[in-house]
Order: sequence, then structure tokens, then C-alpha cells
Amino acid sequence: MPGRHHLDVQQAAAQGVVELPDDTAQRVFRDLTGVSMGSERMQTKTNQVAQGLTVLEVAPAREEIERRIAEVAVGKGRRPVVGLGIDGA
Repeated sequence: MPGRHHLDVQQAAAQGVVELPDDTAQRVFRDLTGVSMGSERMQTKTNQVAQGLTVLEVAPAREEIERRIAEVAVGKGRRPVVGLGIDGA
């Protein structure tokens, strides 16, 4: 059916969208899969893959956050400030 992609293709598009800027995600996705997908389509696929997920399911675990803070804090006099950004676009 036109406009349909296998779940693994949808997941690859979603991962590209969340990890990279839109134009880079499109280029990398096209280079790796041979499939061209516009930014709106990639966002739609990402929304489909992520449907029903909550922030608790996608945010790093407490231990991972603490590990990252410790890594950044090495050699610093003050503890770093952490903020969680959530893009709902």
C-alpha cells in the first residue's frame, strides 16, 4: 500500500528524528535506507511509534542521570544544573 512502511523503517525514521536535526535525519535516513521521506512524514512516523509513551518511559533512569551529572561535574567546583527538555512539536 502506498505511504506504508514496515515497522523497522518507521522506528529508524523516529530514531533519526529524535537524535538529529530534521535535515540531517532526512539525509541519513535516505542514505541508509534508500527511502526519501520529508520532515513532516518523519514527524508523523515518530508520533506513530511513540503513541502512548509517557515521559517516564522515555526519560533516562535516575541512575543514568546521576552518572551523567557525575561525569560532567568532574573537576568543577559546583554541581551542574540539570534540566529535562521535552519537545512536543
